[in-house]
Amino acid sequence: MGLWAWTLNQMLTPKFWTLVRREGFWQTYIRMHRAQSRSSHYAGGQNGPIQCVGQDQFGNKYYEDFDVTHRNQRRWVEYNDYFNPWHTLGDRVPPVWHGWMAHVYDELPSRTGHSYFVQPFYQQPATDNQSHTPHHYFPQGAMQNLNRLEFIKYHRNRRAAPFEPGQVSGFQGKKLVVEKQTYSEDVMANRE
Repeated sequence: MGLWAWTLNQMLTPKFWTLVRREGFWQTYIRMHRAQSRSSHYAGGQNGPIQCVGQDQFGNKYYEDFDVTHRNQRRWVEYNDYFNPWHTLGDRVPPVWHGWMAHVYDELPSRTGHSYFVQPFYQQPATDNQSHTPHHYFPQGAMQNLNRLEFIKYHRNRRAAPFEPGQVSGFQGKKLVVEKQTYSEDVMANRE
């Protein structure tokens, strides 16, 4: 079946026109076209179109599809770069949404509510994976590092001196002196 026959078959379904009213023609057309080569959840659920249940700080959209008995419950994510299928990595999902997708908890993540949704003050916010981007980290000696020559010059010119224990200066430690008490003095102190 060619592309045009597939397009006409999909456009004649009521689910397609319901999605068009909700998301627009082009977004629906692209979603249905991608469903031909991917899983069936891209096209829609069993009972019509699937609603987006949430969106994270990176722009990823999260969907959930289940039947009435909750036996066929599926959760998935559409990444924000929907048109670039080559770099869709699982670590682009924040930790709270990852727990929801793995069915650890059923409540949708939010900033208020349960304690496992609220990020502690000492924890850094989740960041996107920087691999294969211009912001990728390179070690100091790597060929791709822009400061490699400075690193090599520093290591050539540095002087290494062996450690000599006689040259230690500064804090030398302090001896702790504890006066021994007799047993009777210790008992008398506890009674008072």
